[in-house]
Amino acid sequence: MINSEQYWRSILEILYHWSDLGIHKAKTGATLIGHVPHVAPEAWLHELYVPLKIKQISALEESVGATFPCTFRDFLGFTNGLNVFSDSIAIHGIRTDYDRTIEGFRQPYDLQLINRPAEKPPDAENTMVFIGGYSWMYGSDLYFDSGSLHPERIYRCSRESVYPLNTWENFWVMLYDEFMRLAAMFDDKGRQMDPEKPTVPAPQDWIIN
Repeated sequence: MINSEQYWRSILEILYHWSDLGIHKAKTGATLIGHVPHVAPEAWLHELYVPLKIKQISALEESVGATFPCTFRDFLGFTNGLNVFSDSIAIHGIRTDYDRTIEGFRQPYDLQLINRPAEKPPDAENTMVFIGGYSWMYGSDLYFDSGSLHPERIYRCSRESVYPLNTWENFWVMLYDEFMRLAAMFDDKGRQMDPEKPTVPAPQDWIIN
């Protein structure tokens, strides 16, 4: 059985490594970790958002027309999406408004928006739900397939096709593996040690079917 609380504690341990750079609570309730003024005066390395209630998660499922994997439902109960390692990877959630102020902007990217047919890769099935992705510079998305035999699995694909470039057993495995990989790419000041190195994972030469 998957222990979501244990995974979440491990995730927080990774992110709070940069807490010495500062922690700030935005007016939206977002928790900002690691002030990185070398990126921009108001930039933060990591952003975590206010957890969703069960009713909100259920409403989000209804809006995208799919049941979420248990691991992803649990995640949304800890944080309404996140944006970490200076936007290297983001998991989407419910965005309540589009306040253009810096503080008001501290909200997740909109999960409902990226699941509109026009926003998905052209070969995406209706059962495929997109939950986030990587920096626009290396544009690729993360999704699960609620209609497959393995709805817990997470896949990375390009924005042109759902063909899997990477796959993980479930959401928590993906998040932990990716955060550990990205953490090794950033120094204690929150700087990417090799800015020329892509922040996306290398494609696997095998994919779990």
